[in-house]
Amino acid sequence: MKILVINGSPRGEHGNTQVLVKEFLEGAKETGAGTEIVYLKDKKIEHCVGCMDCMLKTPGICRHQDDMPDLMLRLREADLLVYAPPLYIFSVPGLMKDFMDRQFPMERKPYSIAHWSATRKCSSNTSMLTSKGWV
Repeated sequence: MKILVINGSPRGEHGNTQVLVKEFLEGAKETGAGTEIVYLKDKKIEHCVGCMDCMLKTPGICRHQDDMPDLMLRLREADLLVYAPPLYIFSVPGLMKDFMDRQFPMERKPYSIAHWSATRKCSSNTSMLTSKGWV
């Protein structure tokens, strides 16, 4: 099993969210799962501008040239996807929200769940870990 954790904390490996992620991954590794962590703070992710190019002009492909195409392929390859954002003012931080918004092209080939499942004969599951508070 391949587990992909998306750490959406602006503090990355130095935040409280990482404390939860670390504990989760230690348990996952004990079961023999392969694990990977992506720190969104280290990625270039542009804001979705709602142009709909990814749906109408170039289906499945966003107009922005950033790190999202690579991230979307990693999402599709994972057996278990874990979103791990801290909670700020009843929501996720902006960089996590940008990441979530930019998954819109996953509704179309080459990233779509239907396309990927048909070509790989697999499906992924998603979980969310959150943290709130200060140390």
